[in-house]
Amino acid sequence: MGFVFFSIKFTKSVAVGMGFFVATVILVLQFVSVGMVIMADRYSYLPYIGLAFMLVMLVQEYIPKSKQQVTFITMIGLTLLFIPITMKQVETWQNSETLWTNVIELNRLENGAMPANLEQPLSNRGNYYGKRSERARSAEEAFNDFQIAAQLGSERPEVYEGIGNSYGMKGEYAKALENYSTALKFAPKRGSIYFNRGVTYSILKNPSMAIEDYNKALLYTP
Repeated sequence: MGFVFFSIKFTKSVAVGMGFFVATVILVLQFVSVGMVIMADRYSYLPYIGLAFMLVMLVQEYIPKSKQQVTFITMIGLTLLFIPITMKQVETWQNSETLWTNVIELNRLENGAMPANLEQPLSNRGNYYGKRSERARSAEEAFNDFQIAAQLGSERPEVYEGIGNSYGMKGEYAKALENYSTALKFAPKRGSIYFNRGVTYSILKNPSMAIEDYNKALLYTP
C-alpha cells in the first residue's frame, strides 16, 4: 500500500487500478466468515479488471508510442495463452462433484492416501452423490466417500447419517441404526436423523422406539 501512495506523485493509474481491486475484493473476503468457504478463485474475477486497467494505463503513460502497439500485441498474446487454463478451471465449478473431486485430487498424498483434512471435501461430495442416490452408482459413491470421511475421523453428522442411509438401502438395518446413533452424538437436535432411525425401527417391527424417534423428529423438524 505504501508503494500505491508513493506512486500518486507520478501517476494516478496505480492508485485507481489498485483502488478498484481492493474495493471489489474486500466485499468477498469474509472477515466474518459466512459458511465454509472463506476464499475462492471466483472472488477475484471482477477485481482483476482493476489490475488490467492499471497495466494498460501504465503502458500508455510510460511506453513510447512507437512501441505501444508491440507491447499491447504481446499482452494480448499472453492473455490468449491463459484461455485454455481458464476454461479448464471453469469446468471445476460445473457441479459439486467436479469441484470436490478437484479438491480431493489436489490434496491426495503421492501414495494415494487421504490426509485427515479431506474429510470435509469427501463429506460434501458424498452429500452430492447422496442426493442422486436413485442411481445405484451414485449411492455406492456416496457410501464410499462417507466411509472414508468417517475413517479420517469426521465429526459431521451428515457423514454418519449418509452411511446409515446406505446401510438401510442395503437392508443392513443394525449397521444403519448404529450409524444413526453416532450421527446423533454430533447433532442431537437434527430431526432428519431421528426420522430415518424411526423408519428403520419401523422396518424392524419395533414400534415403541420408532414412535419415540418420530416424536423427536416432529419436535426438532416440525
